[in-house]
Amino acid sequence: MPAPEDTAGKTRPTSHTSRFIALGIAIIAAAAALFYFAYWTRTPQYTLHCLIDAIRAKDIAYVDKHADGEQIFSRLFDETIEFTFGAQDSDSVATANPALKRYLGQSKGLVVPVLEQQARNWIISGNPDNTLPVRIAAGDTGRGTAMARAMADRLGLFQLQYRSLGKVEQNGKAATAELTFHDRQLDEDLPVLVRMQEKDGVWKVVSFGNLEKYMKERQKAINARLDKLNAPIKKEIAESVIVETGGNKAPSFKVHDNPSSLTGSSLEGTFFLTNKGTQDILSVAGLVEVKDATGMTRFRNSFESQGIAAGQSVQVENVWPLDIYVPNQSILATKSDEKLTAVMTIQYVIFKGGKSISLLESLPDDRMPNPRR
Repeated sequence: MPAPEDTAGKTRPTSHTSRFIALGIAIIAAAAALFYFAYWTRTPQYTLHCLIDAIRAKDIAYVDKHADGEQIFSRLFDETIEFTFGAQDSDSVATANPALKRYLGQSKGLVVPVLEQQARNWIISGNPDNTLPVRIAAGDTGRGTAMARAMADRLGLFQLQYRSLGKVEQNGKAATAELTFHDRQLDEDLPVLVRMQEKDGVWKVVSFGNLEKYMKERQKAINARLDKLNAPIKKEIAESVIVETGGNKAPSFKVHDNPSSLTGSSLEGTFFLTNKGTQDILSVAGLVEVKDATGMTRFRNSFESQGIAAGQSVQVENVWPLDIYVPNQSILATKSDEKLTAVMTIQYVIFKGGKSISLLESLPDDRMPNPRR
């Protein structure tokens, strides 16, 4: 057996080692705690995680501290109006209308407070369709509330559910964060970029950053769902009336000089509609998309035709003035010698006797029945 003094001599290093290990663990724990409280809790990432939890817990005090509702909805209003009605490169008939943009901009003072209150009510109640009161500005006859509701519906604000936090980039006292939200109405994930600012050690969300990308992604999802819902309706319409596409009845579109219009140019379209059914048609309406030689859509507008007897065809002629404020239409005005093509979609048909068939132009409200005809 080893001598007692040998055994005792061997236990001392082990005891010292244990103390060093315990001290190391304590230091690591202290460093981790220091990192957590001195660094992590002061990051925009931490604030966003806590903000999401606060919304779920209906902690409106934390939300008020870390989200500037007035600034968020003020900038959201400006960017939505600009995106929808500003002079930008878009073929939308609702785009690039400075007069309408200015007119709607005058209602900002009525709309922004309502949007902010609706968001707070949503958090407090946990229900986007809550009935909590909203303060109406003096002199507002309901216009602000109606516009706020329309804007929220267009953006899908109260349909969004948080999914995940992606990349966060910090630059001094400013930061941007990429989040993913799930749109319950569309059953699609959509990208949302938020801007944050830090003041006195407190991070606060101040605005959304990628409205154009978000809106395009959302509209793409809306179109996909509408296409699916409208497929059987399109088939039914095609069995009743069609736009002729061949021979001398094929659609023809051409740009003409028109000194009476602001742009000095107009677009003339001629096409034939044929009633394929056995019922007389009282009215037909649809959408035309005119493309240039590169395949780029330069013009969108509606068309309409009056009665078509059963089994008969009618020639339809339309003249649309080209809008100088819409870049694509302004470009089209220079293409008087170019061969233009068109995609034409019949959107609704009214038959003699009152029956009608119509495509859905917006997603149906799941809470209400959807009378199609």
